[in-house]
Amino acid sequence: MILFYFIAAGIAILDIILYSEKFLYFSQIILFLIMAVLSYKNYFKNGKNYKFSIYSFVAIIVGLIYWILMSLMGSQIFIGSKTTPFVHGINFLFFFIFLYAIKKITNKKNGKEKK
Repeated sequence: MILFYFIAAGIAILDIILYSEKFLYFSQIILFLIMAVLSYKNYFKNGKNYKFSIYSFVAIIVGLIYWILMSLMGSQIFIGSKTTPFVHGINFLFFFIFLYAIKKITNKKNGKEKK
């Protein structure tokens, strides 16, 4: 666990030293790519048994799209662009998909799910 703290601190220090956020974006894109591959495998392995698998996969893809767009906005391409609210809206969508899935699973476990 402490390894993750060192990696995060290293990324933050590199971004501060280089006056850039490229390492932050690059690390998040790699992380979301790994999560997307794992989620994809889990969905096709256990997807019919666990409904959370589809929500997890979709949410991770949305999160990946968000970080790719944020890296483009952080580059010289989209600085000061009017697309910023749209991109942050994608991040909200990412969290709302997870919240919906958690609510659905919690209601099912408590016997409150509508059929």
